[in-house]
Amino acid sequence: MRKNVKKFALHAAGLAAVAAVAFASLSGNGAGSAHADPARAGQHLTKAAPGALPSPTLQEGARGEAVKDLQTRLNKHGHRLDVDGIYGPATKAAVQDLQRKHRLAVDGIAGPQTWAALKDTKTSKPQTSAPTGAALRNKIVSVARSQVTPKGSNPEDTGACNKYFAYSVAPASACADVPWCAAFAGWTWHQAGVTVRDHTLVARAIGKWGKEQGLFHNRTGYTPKPGDLAIYGPPNGSTGGHVAVVVAVHSNGTIDTVDGNYSDKVTLVERLNPSKATDGEDQHISGYVSPPGA
Repeated sequence: MRKNVKKFALHAAGLAAVAAVAFASLSGNGAGSAHADPARAGQHLTKAAPGALPSPTLQEGARGEAVKDLQTRLNKHGHRLDVDGIYGPATKAAVQDLQRKHRLAVDGIAGPQTWAALKDTKTSKPQTSAPTGAALRNKIVSVARSQVTPKGSNPEDTGACNKYFAYSVAPASACADVPWCAAFAGWTWHQAGVTVRDHTLVARAIGKWGKEQGLFHNRTGYTPKPGDLAIYGPPNGSTGGHVAVVVAVHSNGTIDTVDGNYSDKVTLVERLNPSKATDGEDQHISGYVSPPGA
């Protein structure tokens, strides 16, 4: 089956730049940052009054007790970070989420305004356990299916698909102008409660991230599960390809997927043969990325 996933003629250099930002974020090494040396972040602390909240400026790459304090406070706002004192991609994503909720500059840097927002408990979520295993996968499937475009509608005409860029590393864009299958897949995982990193608009970059995290499974030798992301094209971070959310796996080996940017819509694609399915550029499914914790 050949998919009608369009707009892959987007200028390659532009997407490559987005991918480069995504890789820096996903790898957690902070390379190429225009900010101060992250190794020095948090070293210059002002003396605070007893019980006052410290406000060191921290960013990706920072380590230490101040980062642990930040992670602990973020967890009180509904996140589920490992309190390891390492300001990696997950911590940066949590900071960005907090910044969005408080309408701050979404730069992933914990500065004075971000620390001040951590004092605000009015918008804090109860600290509950995120779903794991089968419950998590079921939630992903439920979210994905709920987004299928009704017959006769076109989300690109109405702008209904613009929301899928909410967690993207790229600036918010009109879905009529930018490929959004990867944005949709990342948005779906985030809505299901998966702790995700900054999202990329490059489908194969999700596959690359999955390999780096030990979450990628080659198509041959692996039976996909609902909630996995199917990656079209080699998972090497190159532009092009496609990504879809697996929502059902049948006994005959076929799968159902929910695809963003499939014929300009969110589409339920049924009874795909994984060994034969291709995207709009004849890229086959190379494998699947499983959600962390499932």
